[in-house]
Amino acid sequence: MKKAMLLFLSIIFLNSIFIPTAKAEENALKLIISADTQFSQTNLELVQQKINDLSKNINLTPEQQQKTDVIGNHFAKKLHTYKVTFLEEKSKLIKLKKSGAPINQIQSQIKTIQSLKLKFNLTRKKNLKNFEAILTPEQQICFSQFKIELQQLKEKEKPFNRDEQKVQNWEESLKRLDEFK
Repeated sequence: MKKAMLLFLSIIFLNSIFIPTAKAEENALKLIISADTQFSQTNLELVQQKINDLSKNINLTPEQQQKTDVIGNHFAKKLHTYKVTFLEEKSKLIKLKKSGAPINQIQSQIKTIQSLKLKFNLTRKKNLKNFEAILTPEQQICFSQFKIELQQLKEKEKPFNRDEQKVQNWEESLKRLDEFK
C-alpha cells in the first residue's frame, strides 16, 4: 500500500516537473495536436515529422505564432490537470477492484474515468478549432490535409497486437484431448 502510494505521488511529482510548455512553434503545434495522447510510440516519430513539415508548410506569421503559443500553453496546463486527475481516479479504481468493492462502485468509478477522457477529447477538439480560427484560408487547406494524413495513420494503428484465436467446438476439443493420450 505504501509503495503504491509512493509510486503514485512520484508520478504526480514528475508530471508537475515536466509539464510541457510551448516555447517554439513546433512545440505549440505538438501540444495543440496532442499527438502524444493519440498515437502509439511506434508512430510518434512519424507524427512528429509530419508536425515539423506542417510547421514549415503552414508558414505562420509572428502574430499567428504568438497566438499558437498561447493556445498550446493553455492546453498544456489543462492536459496536465487532466493527467493528474486521471491518475488519481485510476488509482481509486484499482483500489476498489483490489478491495472487492461492490460492482456498482466499480462501475461508477469507470464512468468517472470515461467522463474525464470525454472532457479531455472535447478540450482537444476545442483547442484545434481555436487554432484553425487563426489560420488563413490557404493555411486551413494545408492544415486540413495534415489532419487527413493523421487520421489515415491513426486508422492503420492496431489497438492490440493479439492473434485471432479460433474458437473450438466441443468435438474438436475432445479430438485434441485424444491426441495427448
